[in-house]
Amino acid sequence: MYDLFNPATEDTEGGQTNLDREQMVETYDDLFSQVYEAFDNLPTEITAQNNPRAAFVGCVLRTSGHDFMDYRVNVGGGSDGCVNFNDPDNKGLK
Repeated sequence: MYDLFNPATEDTEGGQTNLDREQMVETYDDLFSQVYEAFDNLPTEITAQNNPRAAFVGCVLRTSGHDFMDYRVNVGGGSDGCVNFNDPDNKGLK
């Protein structure tokens, strides 16, 4: 299984993986299951100061948006599953 917090399939050289279609589908399904499980295990109680599920969804959306927006002409990037935390545009992501 693909560990959401320790991606063993990540190629540290170029940030790309060499997965075939079946492995990509399996990886996607595993990631989806882990994200859904993390969300489902969060408290459902909402207060004026705290909404854990909304905070989690906001974090996922923000991170995916930063991944999508890092495309650079003649450089690449974009929606590739990688976020450069050293990029000034991503300042504040944790």
